[in-house]
Amino acid sequence: MRPEDAGGDNFVHISSAHAVGLETLALGDRFTYDIQIARNGKASAVNLVKLA
Repeated sequence: MRPEDAGGDNFVHISSAHAVGLETLALGDRFTYDIQIARNGKASAVNLVKLA
């Protein structure tokens, strides 16, 4: 995922999409999300909410 504020890309694991009932993510889909830092120090997008 790429934030609209021109920041770097954010990783999103498919399990985060599945958690909100999405099977896939398509290019151009827009979401709000939170960033979570894993124990290994890597950041990923969680708590996805698809925007209309």
